[in-house]
Amino acid sequence: MKFWKLNILRIGLIFVSGIIILLSVLWLPTMANYMESIAPELSHMKYPMLIGLELTSVAFIYAVYNTFKIVKSIERDEVYRRENIKYFKNISICALYIAVSYVYGLFYIIGNRAGNPMMATFGPMIIILSIAIFLFSEILKDEVLKNIELFNAKSLS
Repeated sequence: MKFWKLNILRIGLIFVSGIIILLSVLWLPTMANYMESIAPELSHMKYPMLIGLELTSVAFIYAVYNTFKIVKSIERDEVYRRENIKYFKNISICALYIAVSYVYGLFYIIGNRAGNPMMATFGPMIIILSIAIFLFSEILKDEVLKNIELFNAKSLS
């Protein structure tokens, strides 16, 4: 039953990662060109915004890669390893990077008076979700570290 749940998690991660990769490779450049054609006065924002979104996509894919590493160690019943702490830390850093990038991007957009309702909706939502993932990852990292130390203390006595 445990392997079934882990396989569902893997399929979900692959599905979401595939969507993010397809959107960042195919849809974002097309949308940037479209936005440049309908609002040429904002064409100076095309590449900074596109680069920022692509970099957050890379951070997301790296976080998903670290999640796969954690799932692999769960599958092998090696949850309480020091290496998993590194994976949780990487996920936390990626989530924090995504949140900070979107905050900076929202201020950049608002500063250039180029915001629209869709950005005002999805930007804060992504920021809040990234902060939640950051906090959840930090809590899990602390719990795994506490259990590792507890296991080491028991094995010494």
